Amino acid sequence: MRTFFLLPALAASACAADGTTSSQVTCGEPRYFQIDKVHVAADTGLDLNKDGNPDNALGALIGAVRLANPDIGDLDAKVNARLATDTPWFLIVSDCDDGQHVEIGDAGGEDTVPLSILVDERGDFAPVAWVRPVRVKSELSFAPDEAGGKLAFILRSADVAHALLAPTAIWFSKELAAGSSPLAATLDLDKDGVVTVDELLQSDWIHTLTRPDLTLDASGVPIGMSGGVYIHATRVSL
Repeated sequence: MRTFFLLPALAASACAADGTTSSQVTCGEPRYFQIDKVHVAADTGLDLNKDGNPDNALGALIGAVRLANPDIGDLDAKVNARLATDTPWFLIVSDCDDGQHVEIGDAGGEDTVPLSILVDERGDFAPVAWVRPVRVKSELSFAPDEAGGKLAFILRSADVAHALLAPTAIWFSKELAAGSSPLAATLDLDKDGVVTVDELLQSDWIHTLTRPDLTLDASGVPIGMSGGVYIHATRVSL
């Protein structure tokens, strides 16, 4: 048996990762599913702030980079190759006395997202940047040996800038060296032949796409970035 401490305002399929506790929930033994396919797009978000609209700033960022650089190729295939080799990512599903709970994470089980592989245009960025979300929400369907559907999450913006942009900076630097991207040349602000994370953050285009889109407290100030992915996962034993 496992015990969870959850915010009462969160749905049974959503788990908080901000350390707040309120009520104790008792659960049965968890089932584990290894995520083997991921698709990131603008339409893979869920409503994370209860305004009736799906939230997915991460999907918008990735879509814009893909549109500006069609030679990236199949980004989903690169993500899935990492999931199958050096970056195992799991769903941990528990049937509890208040409903079903879904966690996502590495083998350690804490809610966490391998953010850098989701935005890695080359498919080989290392080390993988695992980022702990503030909130996770899911819409999943389950069969005995597989699961599929949407995972959505809120990331604290201050925690994600380097994980989001370091792979993209390397991609634009390679494009700049090859002379194959006029956009890369505009991002190299100091004209030293290398595009850095700091230079990306100074770009109006990138700044707009990476700015916080969700509030996380009563202040009303956006400090969270939304993300959403479509996943398929296969049941495993851990």
